[in-house]
Amino acid sequence: MRAITLWQPWAHAVIHLGKDVENRPRSLGYVGEIAIHAGLGLDDEWAFDRIHAITGRWLINHDFWPERGCIIGMVEIISWHRLQEVKASPWAFGTWCALLRNPRPIERPVLVRGYQGTWTVPPDVEQSVLAQLGRTASRADCDCPGCKADVGCFRGKP
Repeated sequence: MRAITLWQPWAHAVIHLGKDVENRPRSLGYVGEIAIHAGLGLDDEWAFDRIHAITGRWLINHDFWPERGCIIGMVEIISWHRLQEVKASPWAFGTWCALLRNPRPIERPVLVRGYQGTWTVPPDVEQSVLAQLGRTASRADCDCPGCKADVGCFRGKP
């Protein structure tokens, strides 16, 4: 399972408020299901103003405070585009925009250290996240070189 770390309140907006675009200075190239990790970082006040302008809702700390330093759900990245190609979404404002769909929150956020870019979720964290979504880990969820080459999972997934 891959994950991406987003500062709050953006992670909350992706999973709970319908944010359908993730903005980046460059394309990360990854397309597929990805875990949303709410980082420890908190964006500036303009982020809260932007979310209010789009949703009409003011976020305050208790809306997402427990959701920091942990995975809070899953979403699908369906494609990457330059900003000029995605102007229809009020959430699009970065140089590169990942189009998102199908956000799935988990009831109990799973504590784990985040990283820059996309990163591989540790197996125990992956199991916890998938169990909350009613799934189990399988080779279809794996991105190890063995599964990609269809020669067997390096992580021992069935």
